[in-house]
Amino acid sequence: TALYKASEILKAGRLVSLADQSLGSDSSNFLEVGYYIPTSTSTNASIVPIGITQNNCAAGEKVTVCTLGFTSVISNADATPERGSVVLAANSQSSGIVRTGIAATATQSRIGFVAQSDASASDEPILIYYSGFYQAT
Repeated sequence: TALYKASEILKAGRLVSLADQSLGSDSSNFLEVGYYIPTSTSTNASIVPIGITQNNCAAGEKVTVCTLGFTSVISNADATPERGSVVLAANSQSSGIVRTGIAATATQSRIGFVAQSDASASDEPILIYYSGFYQAT
């Protein structure tokens, strides 16, 4: 895990990426994170997911982010993903919610794998292994 500063109100179990730093900031400030929103194609990635939030926080507060390993994440679809199924970043503005059990598009990154097979409804947590790297589709 790593500690960051929230650039906006963040909820636990959401996918985040580094946010633009405040004007005039330097290395004495925490890096800021915000909800991951893809804005590029897999051949020209400009925003890369860095982890999953571990707690709720307001803008400007510190947030713990899982950057590698097992964690819970909020999924946006009613599904019964099999253990080992790919976990994808959503392909639109999604408030950091991820997707499972679907085919990836060019703007979705593979962020990990389902660790626990169980039925999940929309906006419910699932246990995943966050692999901590950007893998384009």
